[in-house]
Amino acid sequence: MYFESFSDRSRRVVIKQMLTRYNLHHRKLFAKEIKFLGTVNHPNIVGMLGVSLEPLEAILEYVEFDLNLLDLGNYRWKGIVPKGHNLAELLSILDKYDLVEIAALDIGLMNKSALDVARGLAYLHAHDICHRDLKPQNILVANHGRTLICKLTDFGEARSPDIQTATPTGKTTNLKRGTYVFFSPEQCFGLHDDAGFEELKRIDVWGFGMILFCLLNPNVPHPWWDLKLDNPMLPLLGITAEMNARRLPRGSSKYQHLQDKRGVVKDIFERCCNYTPEDRPHMDQVVEELQE
Repeated sequence: MYFESFSDRSRRVVIKQMLTRYNLHHRKLFAKEIKFLGTVNHPNIVGMLGVSLEPLEAILEYVEFDLNLLDLGNYRWKGIVPKGHNLAELLSILDKYDLVEIAALDIGLMNKSALDVARGLAYLHAHDICHRDLKPQNILVANHGRTLICKLTDFGEARSPDIQTATPTGKTTNLKRGTYVFFSPEQCFGLHDDAGFEELKRIDVWGFGMILFCLLNPNVPHPWWDLKLDNPMLPLLGITAEMNARRLPRGSSKYQHLQDKRGVVKDIFERCCNYTPEDRPHMDQVVEELQE
């Protein structure tokens, strides 16, 4: 797939197109993503504006953030353009230019981002849709007045009872979808022979918890950042060892002082990443707690 943007007289959009060299499996996943985007409508989910069947492509809203438009005090950017498209890029910029504390405490940007993602995911779960690949790279970020807004994107691995590519029972035996550093224990250990939508929602909740980990530790590239994960044959070995001991990813000491001031987010992170899936909170409950 490739991405292209263009401008006309009214608005800027993104064209997401399937390249012909991809196989039938990838075409099915892309077609499924288009169907998902056609069924959802929420401010915290990327909007689809249109679709083409030949060539197969989706026309999506263009999403970009520009930190020049935020109230970051008297900060002056030194020859760089503080722009990007997703949460991973936003966190990297804030950390690189020592703006995390201002963003987290002065304008509440980190908690706002957590609430946006929670609202989008709660909407999906209320409609029995599971995302299955939650990570900062799949959360687009745009300016919204004097703050930012987060939008879930990339529904290629998503699943719902109305739109699916496999079993007629509504269950799946393939849990290892998504990005392994965000995997839940159920995915790492294969704890379900088949998983229904309630089990998949709980896996999403773990993924949301890992996003909160990234918001609490914006200077690290991903959860389990301190483990040796460079062996392509055994990428889950270090993670499963930690999970066998029922440990959570270790946070960075750099922002420990901010974590203590953001107790609600840290508490929700720990509860979302409970090793007992049934004890994880529902996303509508998470939304209520983040709104308080």
